[in-house]
Amino acid sequence: MKRFLVTAVFALACIQQAYSAGIIMNIYPEDGDVLATFSGSLDLTRFYDSGSVEYRPGDGSGGDSAANLYPKEPFIVFASSESTGDLTFITDFDSQVTVFGTSELVSASSFSGSTMFLYASDTSIETQQLGFDDADIDENNIVQVSGTAIFENNTISGLGLNPGTYEINDSDFAEGENFTLTITPEPATIALLGLGGAFIRKRRA
Repeated sequence: MKRFLVTAVFALACIQQAYSAGIIMNIYPEDGDVLATFSGSLDLTRFYDSGSVEYRPGDGSGGDSAANLYPKEPFIVFASSESTGDLTFITDFDSQVTVFGTSELVSASSFSGSTMFLYASDTSIETQQLGFDDADIDENNIVQVSGTAIFENNTISGLGLNPGTYEINDSDFAEGENFTLTITPEPATIALLGLGGAFIRKRRA
């Protein structure tokens, strides 16, 4: 039953990802681990037009692939070993991702995929930025990314993550696009929420 609940919730997230524009990130429990996956694309044209883009050249040295979450900041770092470090950041959002947990830092056991950053240039969430490897942005200003990080032998609560949906929205996004982070709770939590809802309905009946 527990496995069915997690599978059902994640299947709904995958359906949403398949039919929604933008970048969708999901963090969810699976077989004793926690997975963080992301994929999608964004049209950055309006950000270039409005001047809400910052380019930062790298030194070409590369580095190891890594994934880190900073729920209290809130920061997200996905770094690919194939990146040269040349990054483009978009900023000045109408709404930002809020704090999504209590931990200061959690590091993935492994990561493969595209480089993507969510961070603030100082301690204020209002300066939040999304960053991408220049190599993932095409001649039409479309960035496309995907990746998977695995936090082995861990749980959502053990990582100090708060289940819920967190979004970045802005008028410079193309129609129907945004950045969405969804954190799915453990099966026991889902089951308790379901039982609680059933009890409330029964009391009202």
